[in-house]
Amino acid sequence: MQVEIYVNETKEHGGDKIGTAMTTSDGYEAEVTLPANMNLGDYQLLARAVGTDDYNESWSAPDITVFSGSGLELTGPAEITVDIEATFRGSLSEDTGRVVADREVTVTIDGIAAPSIMTDSSGQFALSR
Repeated sequence: MQVEIYVNETKEHGGDKIGTAMTTSDGYEAEVTLPANMNLGDYQLLARAVGTDDYNESWSAPDITVFSGSGLELTGPAEITVDIEATFRGSLSEDTGRVVADREVTVTIDGIAAPSIMTDSSGQFALSR
């Protein structure tokens, strides 16, 4: 049987078609690519076994979470003087190059965690110590 694979925010049939596969005696296996503009978060992976003369159509909808690796870039002075404020600037981005906006970041300097801060809409943040 042919299996069509979709991704959708809900269990409603349809969504973005991301691949097809053919069943074997062991089931099916498919390599798919998610849409590049897809937001991170929870989705339904919908698999539709296309009906034949012998078998009815069938759907399954397991939950999936879409995520990406991320990288933190931090710049600031290599040395600071005690009791003199120094500013560190940073940015948070995904492996895909997209910025990670409105995300909580905790920076640890010399084993001391600074208060958490939020990235702005462009994935940037600043920390003064």
